[in-house]
Amino acid sequence: MIVLTAMAPGDGKTVRPLTAFAGEITGALLALYVALSRYAPGEPMARALGLAAPRGRQLGIVVAAVIAGAALAPLAQDVTARLVGFWPMDDADAFVAADASESAFAIMVALAGAVIIGPAAEEILYRGFVLPRLARTAGGARAIAIVTALSAAIVVNPRFMPATLIIALPMAIAGLAGRTAWAVVAGRMAHETIALGLPRLKAAGVIASTMVGCAAIGAAWALRVGVADPDREPAA
Repeated sequence: MIVLTAMAPGDGKTVRPLTAFAGEITGALLALYVALSRYAPGEPMARALGLAAPRGRQLGIVVAAVIAGAALAPLAQDVTARLVGFWPMDDADAFVAADASESAFAIMVALAGAVIIGPAAEEILYRGFVLPRLARTAGGARAIAIVTALSAAIVVNPRFMPATLIIALPMAIAGLAGRTAWAVVAGRMAHETIALGLPRLKAAGVIASTMVGCAAIGAAWALRVGVADPDREPAA
């Protein structure tokens, strides 16, 4: 289905939402499959990808990553806007817009790919799987630098590389510090969600309210898990 969707014809200026969804997830999921098959064939998937349930201090890092991801969204967009203003995009560099004539379901699927599934697959691959293994051989600082540079390198348009670095670096630090991919997945989702709704969120201090809400939800979850099993320690 993904292959057929990706082959759907377009007019060069618009793209079908399901095509956008396929583009968001195909590369990262294929890379994850190859990585698991080649480098962790006998390891449980959740452990190999850093997706074991977060425990203890890992919960605090998840909350911190969510707040950081949300807080950095306005900065990343402002940096991109300034770069585009200084270095305008031509037709070849401009984004391809989604076809607004598609059904609401198709558009929602595309949004889910852009905000949830695509970012989650990318974070799990780079900062859940690659980063901790690279840190064991190259050291933590080098691993963070290499993975962050790779995240920027896959962004073909250089106008968007600084914004990628703004979120990729703190997510790499959080992922390595917590040894859990849940921190980077949650932080990246918060970043993409705020970025998507930023034009509407700039009014009436909604951005600050959203950050406080994210912190409250994360703290409540951490409290519930801690009360349920307060003696659990973070996974190695």
